[in-house]
Amino acid sequence: MAQQSAHGGDDGLVKVASPTDRVDNGWDDAARAVYSVRKIDAPMGIILQPDARAPYLLDLQGKKFYSTDDLSDFPTHPVHVGVQTYVVSADDVLPPGPGRNLELLLWNVGRSSFHGGLAPWLSPTAPYRLTAWPDFTGVFHTTFHLRLTAHLANHVSTVNDLIELFPTDADSVPGAMNAFSLLGILESMPAQPAPAPAGEQSEPSEPVKATGGLWSRLRDRWGF
Repeated sequence: MAQQSAHGGDDGLVKVASPTDRVDNGWDDAARAVYSVRKIDAPMGIILQPDARAPYLLDLQGKKFYSTDDLSDFPTHPVHVGVQTYVVSADDVLPPGPGRNLELLLWNVGRSSFHGGLAPWLSPTAPYRLTAWPDFTGVFHTTFHLRLTAHLANHVSTVNDLIELFPTDADSVPGAMNAFSLLGILESMPAQPAPAPAGEQSEPSEPVKATGGLWSRLRDRWGF
């Protein structure tokens, strides 16, 4: 598995899965499918079939999933997960009964994928923030997950930053970030320039004429 250097974990590295890796964890393909399908500008559905268990039918547009399976017994390490994607049409008939909150399933899939490493589309050095608070009702979560969510809802941080900020829970950071990404609430922000070394003077430059007000300058600098 490809690796990128970061602080955290027993070996001091945050493991990042390569897009070409084929590891023996069925949820990896499922996570890749969810991430890819979210980018398609059309109503899409996904069917996930872990081993011999009941399938999960995902309605991404409706933010619901349908299954007879009990998530309290969620299979965290299936050998194989069949993945089928399709375009939702008006003629499709959904399974009987009310659908369940899709976040419940995607939280489990994200945390169970890539063997605790970071998903291949995420970077340890890219700045991220949360655009919404996930629904933790009915899913396994810890105090750390709540603290991490609160931090990312109010601050822009890299995975490296989070590893240093939460050292005792460093091994749980990548899985949580994978889950936030699958939920569609993790936003990548523009990289910020590194601060100049203390005492180092920059070359004088031509004065820049201000254009627009404070909001315009904040938008240009921080991407608001």
